[in-house]
Amino acid sequence: MAFTEKTRLALLTLFIPVALFALLAPYSLLVGWNFFSAVLFWFIVIPATTVQLPKVLKVTRRPLGFQIIGLLFFYGFIHFLIYEHSQTDLYQVMMTSCLFNLIAVGYISLESGYQGRNCKPDTAQ
Repeated sequence: MAFTEKTRLALLTLFIPVALFALLAPYSLLVGWNFFSAVLFWFIVIPATTVQLPKVLKVTRRPLGFQIIGLLFFYGFIHFLIYEHSQTDLYQVMMTSCLFNLIAVGYISLESGYQGRNCKPDTAQ
């Protein structure tokens, strides 16, 4: 089944939070949470996964805006799930990683020059 570019971008927006939840559940159950595992997951696994997902869906345009929206959906839902634990250190790590990941994903996406396959690089200055 061939998807149009707009459909791929919409799928990317929904696919990012779903994929991150799919990583969160087994990671949480198998590894557990301590400071090291929280930093590893929130600051390494989340941005790396978010940057790689457009390549999995073969998005041919710059996916930066959709990556940011997907991350915001993910963090927004997580915030409402664990808001009652907002005084814990792990919650503070998670919320700090939200800001860090938005900046990191934006920087990595822009610096890597990934525009999807079959796209010419930007030449306009």
